[in-house]
Amino acid sequence: MHFVTALHRIAKAEDGPEVVRSHAADKLLDVVAAICRSPEVSTRHLSNTAWALAAVSYRDDTLLASISAASVDKILELDAQNLSNTAWAFATLEMLDLPLFEAITDQVQR
Repeated sequence: MHFVTALHRIAKAEDGPEVVRSHAADKLLDVVAAICRSPEVSTRHLSNTAWALAAVSYRDDTLLASISAASVDKILELDAQNLSNTAWAFATLEMLDLPLFEAITDQVQR
């Protein structure tokens, strides 16, 4: 799971957008995608990955679909920070995902 932390730190770096788009980051993004597809992935890792991608304006529809599906499945486990990070990331990347946004809306209204 340290791979998600690495992506998060890259996103915070001044040159984060360039790093994420470099060939050096390809393997990191592949591993992060695999983590996001894992049933054991934590809600924090899902939301941090979404946030990091949005922070560097990197839209990977396949990875975002994995994050969305896992987040919807685990929606009851997402805390307020996870919900807001995920919603912000998808909105920032202009990724309209109605099932995700409906699940987030329902969870916020509880």
